[in-house]
Amino acid sequence: MPDHNHFLLQIPAPYTISKLMNLYKTSLTFNLGIGAFWQPRFDLRIPEKPHQTLRYIHENPVKAGIVESANVYPWSSASGKWETSMME
Repeated sequence: MPDHNHFLLQIPAPYTISKLMNLYKTSLTFNLGIGAFWQPRFDLRIPEKPHQTLRYIHENPVKAGIVESANVYPWSSASGKWETSMME
């Protein structure tokens, strides 16, 4: 999505979501070679039904009118470009 990200994560010890998001934001900013542009906070939701949440994430660019099918959005795990696993 051009103005936000969705992540469905299981955070391994000793990391916390705050540490992981800080690392992500810092690394991306450095690799893009741009100044800080992130909001200082993030929205955290713990889903009761992760499979439904993943379906929502995949369909988000379709709903936004960016693509016609979730599997053609290059930044989505629906594209098959990214190694993912879904915990049962």
